[in-house]
Amino acid sequence: MDAQGLPIKDATVTLTNLGTNSSYGSSTGTNGGYQFESMDYGYYRVSVTRAGFKAGVVNNIKLDAATQYSVPPITLEVGATADSVEVEAGAEIVNTTSAEVTSTVEKAQIDSLPILNRNPLALLALEAGVSNSGPNGAISTTINGQRTSFSNLTIDGINVQDNFIRENALDFSPNLPFNSQAQEFTVVNQNSAVENGGGASQVSIVTPKGTNNFHGDGFWYYRSNAWAANDWFNAASGIPQPGLLQNQGGGSLGGPLKKDKLFIYGYYEFLRLRQQTPNNTTILSPATQSALASATPTLPFTYQPLDTTTGLPSGPPQTVDLLSVSHNARPTVPVFALDPATLAILKGVPTASNNNRVGD
Repeated sequence: MDAQGLPIKDATVTLTNLGTNSSYGSSTGTNGGYQFESMDYGYYRVSVTRAGFKAGVVNNIKLDAATQYSVPPITLEVGATADSVEVEAGAEIVNTTSAEVTSTVEKAQIDSLPILNRNPLALLALEAGVSNSGPNGAISTTINGQRTSFSNLTIDGINVQDNFIRENALDFSPNLPFNSQAQEFTVVNQNSAVENGGGASQVSIVTPKGTNNFHGDGFWYYRSNAWAANDWFNAASGIPQPGLLQNQGGGSLGGPLKKDKLFIYGYYEFLRLRQQTPNNTTILSPATQSALASATPTLPFTYQPLDTTTGLPSGPPQTVDLLSVSHNARPTVPVFALDPATLAILKGVPTASNNNRVGD
């Protein structure tokens, strides 16, 4: 618009990606508006020129992944086109383009915040409305209390979920994302636009890309339990600390093959994990194990007889040998028979327990 606030028609609008120097052109309509669609994330510059006016420039527009950006009105001053008036933009604080409620996790957060296995989905908990985030959590991750199958997870616009079951939609992905694969990700937790299919809430991850400057990194993470305390229940039961050895390393490199024309980005990341996990297992009582290990194996079973009329206990508990119980139709054939292979397996079961916890 001009200095009086009136729209300027047919002004030339140029959008330039500051990382790759790629440019896109448009022109203003009768109301002075213009639009660029399906733009990649990154930093941009908008330049507006019109004969008889100084060029208007808005620098460092930060476009986040899967979002829209409203450039503030650009006022063109009367003067030579060679002159320009520049304004610094930065990130958009309030979304004035759509009704979507979004938030973005930046690359600096992905690289700096502690993540035990370098899975960026562990940072979903930073976003409002996300509950119990993190792969392998106690319960499935949800957004705004919706079902897990109502969330859509994409990398560069391609769905990477198990779409056959769609459970644990934000905790499990056949394409396991690593930090090297994520430049940033945006969470749309309400009022998702119509172009976002597959769910009421969206998690959009974008991969890094090459620019006119070479950039890269290398890393190696080593983790063990050498300096960790044993679990309280393990210590109470006399169980040694379970083993843990995790090595995770790799690197990435991106840059120009031909400046302003052709770019490349690649990464390699590996995960080597050796881990022990204690389990509570129910074992046979010492009396039962002794009976099965005898020369003539028996399987004692104690039950409480009931009155068939009243359903109340009738008399004291009784113990029978299940290996000698027979059916009325075949009184000489035991109902249960002990398989030798099963007996051999049972002899390998521990004969003593170290706790009596049941449940948790």
